[in-house]
Amino acid sequence: MQVFESALNLPSSGDQKRLILLGNFDGFHMGHHALLQEAVKRKNSGDLFTIFTFEPHPSQILLPRGDHRRLWGPLERRNYLETFKVVDELIEQKFDPLMSNLEPQEFWDKFILPLNPTQILTGEDFKFGKGRGGDSNWIKEACAKKGINYFALTIVQEDGSKVSSSRIKEAFMDGHFKKGLQWLGHDYFIIGPVIKGEERGRTLGFPTANIQLSFRPSLKLGVYAVSTELENTFLPGIMNIGTTPTFKSDLSIKCEVHFFDFEEDIYGQIIKVKIHDFIRPEQQFSSRELLLQQIYTDVNKAKKVFNP
Repeated sequence: MQVFESALNLPSSGDQKRLILLGNFDGFHMGHHALLQEAVKRKNSGDLFTIFTFEPHPSQILLPRGDHRRLWGPLERRNYLETFKVVDELIEQKFDPLMSNLEPQEFWDKFILPLNPTQILTGEDFKFGKGRGGDSNWIKEACAKKGINYFALTIVQEDGSKVSSSRIKEAFMDGHFKKGLQWLGHDYFIIGPVIKGEERGRTLGFPTANIQLSFRPSLKLGVYAVSTELENTFLPGIMNIGTTPTFKSDLSIKCEVHFFDFEEDIYGQIIKVKIHDFIRPEQQFSSRELLLQQIYTDVNKAKKVFNP
């Protein structure tokens, strides 16, 4: 799978045709997955399978003072899509104030039509362009004018409600991790390099790998049961994501993972941390002893997630 930062960066390919999935795809939930499966069924032999999305998420530009927590960043999305082995191109179109002011037709003419699409697929609630004027009806008419097949996926429902990235984020941030995971429809993970931290965990007897995140995850601050794989070895552990309120903090979000019975140096490695369950919310402790006591409790709870 080739990754491009703009549709304008694709190498010239003459008359190469494409099937295009168009959308924001935060987290690639059940609805996105259904759209991908539909695309696999519809793809013509010889067409490239292209996913067209935006980076950063448009809400970060359109609502600069809003809550910009996401389910995934680019690393997580790329890793997940690679597992399907069907996507030829991923376009992570840079979204900026200039693009936010493009009329739907301007965007269509500049970024979509030059890709020579034979088919375009979106969710039925997808909208783009200035004022979100490019809805599914607009796309249907624009495709009809150019002889492009268009398919809009009906909103996927679970438990009688629409499955959406917003709904999953809300469940995660409320601490209902398993419910959000059900709507997501697959494992939830984060990816990042292991960086140097303040090594407080080591002084407490619980060394941690500090993960540098490329985005702010939509997770309730607190402790989670997690795992990773290093050199084909399964490593369970606990993760704390939060502002470390017990210690002096700049209030930035930190992600620290302690793997059980593991003390190797993995600084600089990029690791994929799978999150299994929520253990407890973030707390501030009045003493080192109380914090240490809670860590032991957290570890025992997390171990029961892997060995009930």
